[in-house]
Amino acid sequence: MLSFKEWTIKREFATFNEAVDIETITLYHGSTLVHVQNIIKNGIRSPEEYGVSEFWATTDANKAKMFAQVQTDVEDIYNPPPLGVFSFDIPKAVMKILKRNNGYYSPEPGIYEFGPGSFEHLNEYARNKRVQEFKMPVQQPAFA
Repeated sequence: MLSFKEWTIKREFATFNEAVDIETITLYHGSTLVHVQNIIKNGIRSPEEYGVSEFWATTDANKAKMFAQVQTDVEDIYNPPPLGVFSFDIPKAVMKILKRNNGYYSPEPGIYEFGPGSFEHLNEYARNKRVQEFKMPVQQPAFA
């Protein structure tokens, strides 16, 4: 049996008309290249599979690159693994539904921490999914 919250979300998405509500925003998620390629292949996955309980995304591609550089997989910032940014477009109406139902937390404008209950909806409504590899512009520290 569905909880009231699950029922409410299901009802809101049932009334969502993607053909009408086509205004979107682009979100970016930075991580290792392997991880972002896995998102393209398998979607945003459950926390048990990756050892996390949330999915972070931002409206700023440069902030996503910054987040990629501080991933736990990046042990040596001077010799990091290949890094990438996963980006996708999501209807603004979907974001409104998720916000009303506590599907994400936004610590500052343009940065979103999505909980596991949002993953299904992000995977269903994400469009124009793409991955861009990038290199870190790291400078070696100057020693006196």
